[in-house]
Amino acid sequence: MKLTKKSVILIFFSIVTCFIIQAQVGIGTTNPQQELHIVGDGTETIRVDGLGITNSANNYGVNTSLPVHVDANGNMLIPNSPAMAEFAFNGQDIISGDIYVPTGPQGQASGVVQLYQTPSFTLTQPALVMVTYSMSAVVWNRAGTIAVDDGKPKVVNTFFYIGNGSTPDTSISYGRSSLNHSNFAPTSGNWITNGYFYSTAVDSIYLPAGTYSVHLNAFITATTGVTPLLNSDSFSVDFGGASREYLKVITFY
Repeated sequence: MKLTKKSVILIFFSIVTCFIIQAQVGIGTTNPQQELHIVGDGTETIRVDGLGITNSANNYGVNTSLPVHVDANGNMLIPNSPAMAEFAFNGQDIISGDIYVPTGPQGQASGVVQLYQTPSFTLTQPALVMVTYSMSAVVWNRAGTIAVDDGKPKVVNTFFYIGNGSTPDTSISYGRSSLNHSNFAPTSGNWITNGYFYSTAVDSIYLPAGTYSVHLNAFITATTGVTPLLNSDSFSVDFGGASREYLKVITFY
């Protein structure tokens, strides 16, 4: 049977239409369940030359489990490492001067004092948020004039809250760190340790999209439950005087 040019064109468009309707390709299967369906025994890989060490500056050729991501246009790529991580806040020397915190007159716990609040930051999607900080602390008598040498226990606590950009949620605290300090001078009066200690902690929180802030706090106490309480149990702490404090907020999407 001789086919006319018109018949060939109709057959061609029928075949193309059929492929467009099916729009599924199978490799290793005759029954594809998606637009591209690859079936194998688990040892096969998909090779994309553009992601290889020769063509991708982010492929260092030493890691067989590099993450491949898809951008907004559907392009596959190896992102800069670590993938989708960024500083929401990176504060160095965050306290100007220092912050003086005394116990009660007989060593009772001070109230919670906010040492620092970050500017607000926004998560555009759910993210794992890692907060790390280091805060200097130096212990004095309650008047803040001389170093202590009484040998009595002193506890310095730091932690942080997550806020909504302005107000902290005080129902949950994170990144708790405690310093236990005791200092005794022999009769010579020379053998005491003085200077800055550092309270450091790291914590991670999974947060939904939204606006947030980090609120770094402290409180101190000398109360041990032993009675009677004495005026000599009191002390104070100056936070932030070393000018080497930091607070960092890193997000992982």
